[in-house]
Amino acid sequence: MLQRGQTAAGMALLEKIVAADARNFEAWFLLGAVEHRGKRLDAAAHAYETVIALNPRHADACYFLGNIRGEQGDKNAAMRCYGAALESRPGFVEAARNLGALLHEAGRLGDAVACYRRVLEHSAGSADLYLNLGNALRDTGAHDEAIAAYREALRLDPRRPELHGAIGDLYDETGRADAALAEYRLGFAAAPDSPAACRSLGAALAEDGQPEQALATYARGSAPGIRVLAATVLPAILRGADDIARWRSRYAAEVRRLSDARVTLSDPAREVGSTYFFLSYHGLPNRELNTQLADFYGRACPSLLWTAPHCERARKPGRTRVGFISRFMHNHSIGKLARGVIAGLSREEFEAITVLMPPLRDDEIARAIRAASDRVVVLPLELDGARRAIAELDLDVLFYEDIGMDPFTYFLAFARLARVQCVGFGHPDTTGIANMDYWISNDLFEPADAAKDYSEQLFLLHDLGTTAYYYRPQLVPPAKRRQDFGLPGDATLYLCPQTLFKLHPQFDAVLAGILRGDPRARLVLIEGAAENWRRILAARFERAFADVAARVVFLPQQSMADFTRLIAACDVMLDTPHFNGATTSLEAFALGMPVVTLPTALQRGRHTTGMYRKMQWTPLVARDADDYVRIALALGKEPDRREQARREILARSDALFEDRRAVREFERFFRESADPRR
Repeated sequence: MLQRGQTAAGMALLEKIVAADARNFEAWFLLGAVEHRGKRLDAAAHAYETVIALNPRHADACYFLGNIRGEQGDKNAAMRCYGAALESRPGFVEAARNLGALLHEAGRLGDAVACYRRVLEHSAGSADLYLNLGNALRDTGAHDEAIAAYREALRLDPRRPELHGAIGDLYDETGRADAALAEYRLGFAAAPDSPAACRSLGAALAEDGQPEQALATYARGSAPGIRVLAATVLPAILRGADDIARWRSRYAAEVRRLSDARVTLSDPAREVGSTYFFLSYHGLPNRELNTQLADFYGRACPSLLWTAPHCERARKPGRTRVGFISRFMHNHSIGKLARGVIAGLSREEFEAITVLMPPLRDDEIARAIRAASDRVVVLPLELDGARRAIAELDLDVLFYEDIGMDPFTYFLAFARLARVQCVGFGHPDTTGIANMDYWISNDLFEPADAAKDYSEQLFLLHDLGTTAYYYRPQLVPPAKRRQDFGLPGDATLYLCPQTLFKLHPQFDAVLAGILRGDPRARLVLIEGAAENWRRILAARFERAFADVAARVVFLPQQSMADFTRLIAACDVMLDTPHFNGATTSLEAFALGMPVVTLPTALQRGRHTTGMYRKMQWTPLVARDADDYVRIALALGKEPDRREQARREILARSDALFEDRRAVREFERFFRESADPRR
């Protein structure tokens, strides 16, 4: 009767059966299924509980009771039910899928992975199970294993093109941009009408240095987020100086057009997932453009501007609660800069709370940061949930280590989540975000009129060689010869180890002057995440200085240890104007490597100069482009001068490292900003 749709008659018969034989657990199970289908959850739960009381190893009853408890919001009870189902039937794929998802949601990632793996010992699994396994492995940082799980899910169900996007995201996160782009192409080919596939492929093409192809891809979509991405496309590698004016002009006009069209968004982190990142490498102030973009987002998605309730109340007495937030709190420049401040803060006056996002990394710096924190909070990767999780911390100060590098924290920063919100060293460009109160910088790094370039109030730390407490790097033994890197032993090696998108077109003439002025010179660069970056840059060099372009050497990306060894093996380091090295210069100075630098108008073009000012030694700070070439050639061609520079740097560089006054200066900021009456 039930199969013929005669539900009422079927239920009446089942009720008669259980009334006549209360121990007929199969009848109770069918009755539970009918009640469940009719959304009568309490009655269905009672029937399943009766089945389990009569037959404790009835795996299906345990499973469906778990589903009901999950629907009712009792996740702990649901997990117990799914666990019972798996005890009775170890190969119960659906129960493992649901139990693992709940464990994942509860932050028990290791237990979730173990749950999925146990059921796979007894069954072939399913696409859903492998998808969940991939998600859990991704959030533990086991990227290659996650990719393998996603590929198995695709094998079991090829009709899931979104899995290409998940695989591509993992490749992108681990610096394998070319592999990511290939996956995004597959996903878009399989689902060209999918906004997610369009967004992923378009963004990957733009980051690969193919902005025109990105625009062509975005033209296939109509979702609001796709329109925003199309409006804000920028080239990763500039093909020439004229690229800057052309793309910036287009960017400003398109953002105005979006505002005039009253485009609306519900979740920009998901729908757009992009920031103003590449604007920062143009060598120009971005306050107007970044404010224009932030104002657009505030109008397009008013929920971004949510205010945490505690921000409208007087602060509680006790220690000042400071939150430090970034996705990059590991062996990354951000982690290296943040670690010492978090560890060194006075615990009598301050409480240091580190706010992280999955996947969590497990390296030396990540562990040190977590151990030094009074509390560690891992946010859900969903804006509303993340906002509320931070609000529960009742923070006095929320310090964004970087805004502009990661889309999620960029959009999170629009909300008022602490009484004072500030941004600092990670990505040195103003945010344009109304709820960002302060930009923390350093008086040795800033020109006199710097405040005009920030939408935030500029707070200057005083007389520091860095914008953080930085541990002195050590050369990792054993040393390597230049031949170990495939470099000629008899050449003068001018190393410019910055990310390729930092090489501004105006720098090309300087590089040409060095190569022409030293016939033994080799310019050593490190390839980027995308192979196309090297091709674009090599073509630009060929146009700019064809006569010496053959002496530009691109090395593959290096491990952290080999990066340090490479610095030690070269003769001279060339700092990129307009966007200097920061941690790179610190690594070089720790080894006594002379770094030639040319300060420009914005803080991001003055890092290395500020370090030299702190060391009270500035002979390698150039006055202009011609002076830069002169200094570099003198160092490269005159070993005695180079050796003298090394000795001076080694003798003076202690001023840059492990300076306790850096922590005291941050304490001054936290103290004064949290209580302006002081």
